[in-house]
Amino acid sequence: MQRVELVEDGDVRPVRSAAPHTDQQPDHPATPSRRRRPRRRTWLATTALALAAALALGTQSVLDARERDHAARLAAIDDVILPLPEHPTVRWEMETDGPDGWADGWSYGTQAGDHVVTAVVHDRRYDVRAWTRETRSQVWRASGDLTVDLGGREPHASCRSLPGAGAVACVLENEIGFGAATRDAQVVVLDARRGDVRATWTTRWDGWDVTDDEIVGATATRATGSVTWSVARTDLAGHRTSTATVGPIPLLDAGSTEKDDTAYLGPGPSFAVSGDTVALADEGQAWVVTGGTARRVPDVSYRAWVGATRGGAVEVQPIDASTQSWSPRLVLASGKTLTPAGDPIRMVVDDDSEPDLVLLTTYEGSKVQAIDARTGDVRWTGPAAGWGSVVLDGYLYTWGDAALHAVDLRDGSQVWTQPYPGGDAMLFTDGRELYAQRGAQIYAYDLRTGRPGTTRVLDRVPGAGDDTYVSPWLGLLMTPSDGDGDTSVIG
Repeated sequence: MQRVELVEDGDVRPVRSAAPHTDQQPDHPATPSRRRRPRRRTWLATTALALAAALALGTQSVLDARERDHAARLAAIDDVILPLPEHPTVRWEMETDGPDGWADGWSYGTQAGDHVVTAVVHDRRYDVRAWTRETRSQVWRASGDLTVDLGGREPHASCRSLPGAGAVACVLENEIGFGAATRDAQVVVLDARRGDVRATWTTRWDGWDVTDDEIVGATATRATGSVTWSVARTDLAGHRTSTATVGPIPLLDAGSTEKDDTAYLGPGPSFAVSGDTVALADEGQAWVVTGGTARRVPDVSYRAWVGATRGGAVEVQPIDASTQSWSPRLVLASGKTLTPAGDPIRMVVDDDSEPDLVLLTTYEGSKVQAIDARTGDVRWTGPAAGWGSVVLDGYLYTWGDAALHAVDLRDGSQVWTQPYPGGDAMLFTDGRELYAQRGAQIYAYDLRTGRPGTTRVLDRVPGAGDDTYVSPWLGLLMTPSDGDGDTSVIG
C-alpha cells in the first residue's frame, strides 16, 4: 500500500518506501566514486589538452626565439644574403644618378647587421643613412658639418662596420684607394643601431682599414731616395693607441727592370689588416706590424702584394722580376714566417668558425689544407677546394672535382658531397641553403644534408647572368641592369 502525504496546496505527493534492511551488499553498489568517474575522465582529458596546448605554445615560442636569434646572427655576418625565393625578381634598383646623390656613397657602403649604411657629402655637410636590405627603407639618418678641407676636389665617402663595438666608421676624403696619395680625412663614428654620432675627428693618411673595434691608418713620408711609413691604431674616440714605424725603405731605381713597363706589376703599395696584425708592402719590401713593433718579412726582393687571411695571419705574395711569377709567404699571428703548400682560400662568407685555422688550397691536387694559425703545423687535409668558399657554423663549403663539398673544420671529415653540373662555382649562402651560381642558373643545396633544392633561374631579372655577384661589404645579390649604369638588387 502506497503512503501519501498532504501538502498545503492540496496536492498529493507519494512517499517512497525505504528499502528493507539487509546485511547482504548489493552486487553493484552505486558508490559516489563510481557515479563521478565520467566527470573525472572529462576533467583529465581537458587538463591533458590544456597541458599539450601549453607545451606546444612553449615549444613554438622556443623555436621562434631560436629562429630570431639565428636570423639576427646571420644578419651580423658579412655577405650572408637575404633569403632567396624560388622565383627571384628585382627587389629594388640602385640608381647611379639618384636625385640626392646617395648612390655615390652607396658604392662604398657597408653591411651593419641587418642594415646597409651609406654616406655622401653635399655642400660641406655629410649625410649618413642606414637602410633595410629588403626594401631600401630608411632606418636612421645622421648629418653634420664637414670639418676637413678637401682642397676643392670631389669628395668621397666610405663606411666600414666595427661589429665588436656595435659601430660604423665613415671616412670623408678626396681620394679612394691605398697609396693613391697622402690626404686629409674626416672620420665619423656612429652607433650602428641608432645612428648616434659617437665621435668625429680629422686625420691625415694614405689609407685605412678597421678591426672589430679600432681604426688602422697608414701614412707615408717620402724623402729623396726613400719612403717611411707610420702605422697607427686609433680607438673609436679618436685616441691613438699605438704607432709603429716601417722603414725607411729605399726606392727602387726607376730605370731598373723592376720599374720596366712590362715587369712592373702593380701601381703602388698594398696594405692589409688581419686581427692584431698589419701587413704593408712597398718598393720591394714587405713588413708586418704587431703590438706596435714592425719587422721586415725575409726573402722578399721585389714588388709584393699583401692580404689578410684567417687566424690573424697575412699572406705576402712577392713577384719575381725576371719571371713575373709568385713566390708566396705566410706570416702567422705568432710572427712565424713560412712558405705554404698553397694559397689561402678566398672566402665569400666567413663567420670565424675555428678561428685558429688558416685554410689553403694546395698547389698539388688543389686539396683543402688546414694549418695551425700560430705554429704552422698541418692539422688535416681534405677534399678538393676552389677559390670562393663559405665558412659557416663550423663547416667549410667549397667546390672542386665537379662536386660541392661540406667539410667539418674540426677534423677535415667530409660531411656531404654533391655532383655539381656547372664546373667552376661562385658560392654564397643565406644561412639555410648553399647556392652555386653559374650564369643565370643558381643551384641550391641544403646546408646540413647537401640535398638539392629548387634551382633558381634569373630569367625575370633584366641583364642577370654572368655579371650577377654578391656585393662585397653589402651582403646583397646584385646584377647590372639593362645597360643604363644602374644596378638591380635581386631577391
